[in-house]
Amino acid sequence: MGIFDDIRNMMGQLNRERNKVVNQVNRFNVLNQNYGSLNEKHNALNRKYNNLYGKLIDFKRESRRQSSKRFKHMKGEYQKRIDLINHQQELSNDKNNEILKNNKLFEENKKSFEENKDKVSTYSRKLLYDKKDLKFYDLAIHILKFFLLVVSISVVYLLLKK
Repeated sequence: MGIFDDIRNMMGQLNRERNKVVNQVNRFNVLNQNYGSLNEKHNALNRKYNNLYGKLIDFKRESRRQSSKRFKHMKGEYQKRIDLINHQQELSNDKNNEILKNNKLFEENKKSFEENKDKVSTYSRKLLYDKKDLKFYDLAIHILKFFLLVVSISVVYLLLKK
């Protein structure tokens, strides 16, 4: 029973590990979608930046001050977005590393499971052979007991007869 419980525990553990990996893959997909959205926003901010820079050349001094204020604000937003994209990329790389580690762990557990599966088959076969041998020995013991009973009854009968 202990071997089968160990196998059930190992199967449960493998299923939990598989679920963790699936959850991490789903998280990675969400992060990847966020990265694409942020990249589009980055491109839009680049276009706005280029437009504002071109307009700055044509405006007068007051217009330049207003545009300069807008430009500084957009530049800050742009830098925030760049920082956010870099942070998202770092998170994505970390998640990829975790997924790779979990895949390696999953493969190791799978190998261990396969090795233990063969051992369980061998042990169950040995147990079956031992059970058959035990039945044979039990039958032989019962026959010997019966024989001894018959012999003892015969001896008692002969002793009583004399």
